[in-house]
Amino acid sequence: MSKVNNQPTQEQLQRWAELDNLEQYASFVSPILEEEQEHLVDRMMNGSGWNIRLQKLRDYKRKLIEEAAKIEKREKWVVEHIEKE
Repeated sequence: MSKVNNQPTQEQLQRWAELDNLEQYASFVSPILEEEQEHLVDRMMNGSGWNIRLQKLRDYKRKLIEEAAKIEKREKWVVEHIEKE
């Protein structure tokens, strides 16, 4: 019966080291262009980025309030039908 050598070769070790080194640059998001980055930084520095974020939060809050109103309306309808029975 022949013995299996499970020890990695020098080539394998070197390749794994290269891959480990490359992993630090891995990303799941697309890279941002330099001008986009400058635009985003400018927005945050002059405050307009915060205003945009605030508006998005207010829009989201309004949407949630509208959804809550619809749910309350359905709840009222169910309660009325339960009381009739």
